[in-house]
Amino acid sequence: MKKRIISSFLILFCMIFVAGCSTNDDVNKSDANTSKYSIKVTDIDGEEIGYKEININAYDTLIDALNAEFEVVSTNSEWGTTLISINSSITDPNYYLAIYENGEYALTGVDGLIIDANDSFEFVVECFNTIESGYGTLDEYDLLVDKLIYNYAKNYMQDSLSNSNSYTDSIYWDMMSINLMLSFSYDKNAFNTNSVTNEFINSLNNTDFSTLDGANIGKYYYAASALNLDLNEFKSFYEDYITNTISEEYSEWTMPFIMSPAKKLGLTSDKLNALINTDYLAATTWGIDGIAWQATSLQLFDKYNTDILINFPAADYGNGASTALALLPYAALNENVRDSKYEQNSSDLIEILIDNYYDEELCLLKYSKNDTAVNMSTNQIYAALMAYKAQRDYNKAANIFA
Repeated sequence: MKKRIISSFLILFCMIFVAGCSTNDDVNKSDANTSKYSIKVTDIDGEEIGYKEININAYDTLIDALNAEFEVVSTNSEWGTTLISINSSITDPNYYLAIYENGEYALTGVDGLIIDANDSFEFVVECFNTIESGYGTLDEYDLLVDKLIYNYAKNYMQDSLSNSNSYTDSIYWDMMSINLMLSFSYDKNAFNTNSVTNEFINSLNNTDFSTLDGANIGKYYYAASALNLDLNEFKSFYEDYITNTISEEYSEWTMPFIMSPAKKLGLTSDKLNALINTDYLAATTWGIDGIAWQATSLQLFDKYNTDILINFPAADYGNGASTALALLPYAALNENVRDSKYEQNSSDLIEILIDNYYDEELCLLKYSKNDTAVNMSTNQIYAALMAYKAQRDYNKAANIFA
């Protein structure tokens, strides 16, 4: 009888034990299924552009999770995976994606990171090419330039494109800026024309070429080429215009707009060569604006000379656009504007522009209280900054009329 009772007790104990183990396993499995870790991505100015909470068992590795849950650009080598961009976070030679694991700077690459429950991974755009880092020459103002351009492309440029009704609007500065930045392989998602209005496109499709003259030629060309419109009819008109209409005494400030399509369309003629070799007097006639046009125009055809900067006028402190345009000849002539100091405080043009025309949140100060929209002056300032940045980053002549 005792043996039977003991056996029954043992059987009952084993059943309870097994049941208990089964319950614990189920709890553990349930915990594993609900345990998560997070991935956050921020852009150049710290704004969140991606966030995911991911099941701990969903992917074998962190790079697998990134590739599945985000838009990732990376390269592979014998040293492992190098992240280039996440959700279009960066395409810039001075920046990289830093990895923070649970708030601490990761001491290993993305391949070496082990995922545990409740981990947090943050991918942050940081600059390695600064004076402070010891690797490069960028200072606080250069970092501000990069942020300004990024914010402009991300926000204000789209505002400009979506509020323009005609190719004669200030949008042509955006079109030339887009052309410049894409030619240097910057982020195509930031510099795009997806927001152009139907009214703007209609203004191009209905253009009477016989009415085109001066700067409007460049405005039409850059808008039409950016939107991949057929340029055959324009080309025929333009060749005739160069041969029979324009003179060597034409106003210097419009010359880049008139001449740059010839470079892009691969045109050659005796008349064009005569125009290219003309010595303009832009600095005398038009001051800062004029010499900016002169340098950028001649740079198109490799006819520029750094002597043009010897008597270069100082910045026009009363006008943000003129101050910004003074950056163009330096970019066109492949000279570092940061080496040129102005006035008694020894500020350079970048410092003057940022200190006088941007607020603490890097918003461009408007020229009147009622001026709330992006306008030609706004777009000129950003176009000049982009020309400076392209020349600075690649150490070669950069031209928005390229």
